Amino acid sequence: MRLAATVRYLSSGFLCFPVNWSENGFLTDLLIPAELLPGVREHDDTFALDGLIRQSRVADSITRLCVFPLVGAVWFLPAFLYRLNIKATAWFWWPLAYLLQPAPAVSAEAQEKQALCWPWTNPFSRWWIFTSVLLVGFGLVVHWVDPSAWPAWARVRSLPLPLRVLLGMEWTGIRPWHWAQWGIAACGVGMLALAGNARSHEAHGNWKAFRQHCSGYFRLMTALRRLRNLSTWALLTMALGALLLQDQEWQEWVPVPQRWITTLEGFYTPPVP
Repeated sequence: MRLAATVRYLSSGFLCFPVNWSENGFLTDLLIPAELLPGVREHDDTFALDGLIRQSRVADSITRLCVFPLVGAVWFLPAFLYRLNIKATAWFWWPLAYLLQPAPAVSAEAQEKQALCWPWTNPFSRWWIFTSVLLVGFGLVVHWVDPSAWPAWARVRSLPLPLRVLLGMEWTGIRPWHWAQWGIAACGVGMLALAGNARSHEAHGNWKAFRQHCSGYFRLMTALRRLRNLSTWALLTMALGALLLQDQEWQEWVPVPQRWITTLEGFYTPPVP
C-alpha cells in the first residue's frame, strides 16, 4: 500500500520535496535541542543544549560569555551538522569529493596536465602529504630512534644525517602498519616532487617540450598513486583488525576459528626484546 501510494502521488511528492526538506532540516531538526548522548537529559541536563543554556543564565558574566559558548559549540555543533548531513548528503560530501579528486578535464592534453599536476595544484592533497610526512617524522623521533645508540652514531661525522638516523633506529619495534605509514608518506613525497616539476615547466612556458618526454612521469605517477592507495587500504585494514581484536562481542555472533584469533593476536603483539 505504501509503494502504491508513493507511485500514485509521485509527481506531487517531488513538488513538495523542497518544502518538506527545508522544514525538516531547518525547522524541526534545529529547534529540537541536541544532546551529547541520547537520553542523557534524564540523568544530567548539563549535557543537553537546553540544560546548558539554563545553567549559563545563572553563571557569572565571564563564564557565560566565554566558557559556555565554547562548550556548546564543541558539544552540540557537530550534532546539528550531522542532522543536516543525513538530510542533504550531496552538499556535505560533494565538496570533499571535489577536493580529493579534481573534475576531469575536456581535452587530452588538459587531462594529462591535470593527472600529472594535481598533487601540487590541489590544496587538500598537499596538506594531506605534508601531514603524513610530519607524522612519520614525529614517529621516527619519538618511537623508533634508539636513545642509547644515537650518541655513538652521532659522533661519526663522515656519515650523512639520514644514514645516522637509520642506523640509530630500533628496528625490532617496527611493525607492519609502520611500513604502511612510511609507504604513504614516501609515495606522497614522490608524487609531490613529480607534480612540482611538471608545474614548474608549465609556469615557465615549457609544457609543450616537457609533454613530449614525460611519458615516464605519467607511469611513475600512476604507480605511486596506486602504491599509496594500496598502503592506505592496508593501514585501514590493520586498524580495523585491531579494533575487532579489542571488541570481544563480535566473536560471539561471528563464527571465527580460535586459531584465526590467535594468529591475529600474535600479529598485533610486539616482539619481546
